[in-house]
Formats: sequence, C-alpha cells, structure tokens
Amino acid sequence: MMWGPGIATFGWITYGVVGVGLSWIIPLIISVWALRLSVHIALRASKREDARYAAWRVEWMKKGERYFYIRSFFQVFFLQGILMSIIAIPAMLAIYFGWGEQIMWWQIIGVIVWLEGFVVESIADWQLLDFLHRKHAGLEKDQFMRRGIWAWSRHPNYFGEVAQWWGIFLIALTPNAPWTWLGVLSPIFITYLILKVSGIPMLEAQFADNPEYQAYKQKVNAFIPWYKKLELGKKSTEMIPEEDEIIEKQEIFEEITIAEDEIFGQE
Repeated sequence: MMWGPGIATFGWITYGVVGVGLSWIIPLIISVWALRLSVHIALRASKREDARYAAWRVEWMKKGERYFYIRSFFQVFFLQGILMSIIAIPAMLAIYFGWGEQIMWWQIIGVIVWLEGFVVESIADWQLLDFLHRKHAGLEKDQFMRRGIWAWSRHPNYFGEVAQWWGIFLIALTPNAPWTWLGVLSPIFITYLILKVSGIPMLEAQFADNPEYQAYKQKVNAFIPWYKKLELGKKSTEMIPEEDEIIEKQEIFEEITIAEDEIFGQE
C-alpha cells in the first residue's frame, strides 16, 4: 500500500526543496493516482492476505529467522524503494528544472493521456473488484473477468496504468530543459514490466491450460481496448504450454517483488 504514497512523497519532497511556481501540479497529479491506487489495494487486501507474502514467509522461515528478515528487506522493501525512485524520475526532473513557467502543447496532450488512463484504470479496477466480490460470495460462475471494459481488452487496468505514466512524462517535459527527457525511463520501465515481465505474462500463464481463456485470447486484444478481433473460422495455431513449462514460468514469476503488483492493482 505504500507504493503510490511513496512515489508521491518523492515528488512532494522535491517540490519542497527546489519547487517554484506551478510545479506543485506534478506531485498533485501523482498524489491523485496514488490515492486511488491505495484505496483499491486496501479494499482488496481487507478481504485476504496476499498469497505470495504468506508463501514467502513460510519458505524463508525454513532457513531461519535471520534469513527471513534479510531476504524480506532486500526483496520487498529495498527493491520497492529502487522501483519508486525510477518511477518518480519525470516528476523530480520537472520540478527541479522549474516546470510551469510555460505550458506547451505536448503538456496539454499529456494531461489528456493521463486523464484517459486514469478513467480507464478506475473503471477496470472497479469492475474487477465487483467481479471478485461476487466470485467470493459464490454469485459468479466465470473464472475470469470478461465483461464491461474487459470485453475490449484483457488487461484494461494495465493499459490505464501505462497511459497515465506516459501522460505524466509528457506533462513533465519542460522547455529549455533537455534533461527532462530522461523521464522517459519511467514509462518505458513500466511498459516493459507489464508487457514482458510480471504483468500480462504472469497473469496469462495462470490460464495457459484453460480452453475458455484461450478462446477469450483469440477474440479480445491483450492490452489496448479496441474492437474484438475478427473470427476467421480458423483454428488457432497457438499451442498451449506443457505443464512443466507453466510450472517453470510460475517459479520465475514468484521471484518478482510484491511491489510490482501494487503498481498495477491486478488480482
């Protein structure tokens, strides 16, 4: 739950030290994102403990209490701090170089992109949370969410998250301050994690042997909400991974820090 507030804190501290003029808008935007994400995570966490925390605790305690605390510090807290600093790069650079003295056209586009991402992720998370509550109450027969905005994208909340950080990058680009281009590391980093590491690959590996989900994959885009894929009447050539391959992927993904889950807010 400290992921969002932690990144917002980086922005406010930078503003408190070197911020001038309208540069307070940058940490304010991040704070709005952080508040919504924290509420969403809190609502989910109130129902049950994260299964990975429990699994890690049992596994690490087998090697002794000292090992447990050291491993917890580096894998959960230290790594989370590094990730926070990377994500906060555009905000800190923009504030440092005096953001807000001029409002440029690309910054207006950035606001639109950020708002679009915020709305999409909010709707997707709300629909997902409602689905999970119904599922835990025994009122939902589906194994995965595929209604509402989820009928247009298999991971609309991830799309919204990525869009927000690309928007923040555009907003943070400051005229006559070329160093603010380094802020592109933040959205690139998040995009890579979601598309290639612990976002979409990790979630879809859980349904690799589920025929219903494979059919869902053939019809609905993975990332960008868009029209359903055309059904051409041909059988999919995509092979379902073997069981040992699925297990191997899951073992790799278990090493990814819990902080990344808090970035994206997915079940």
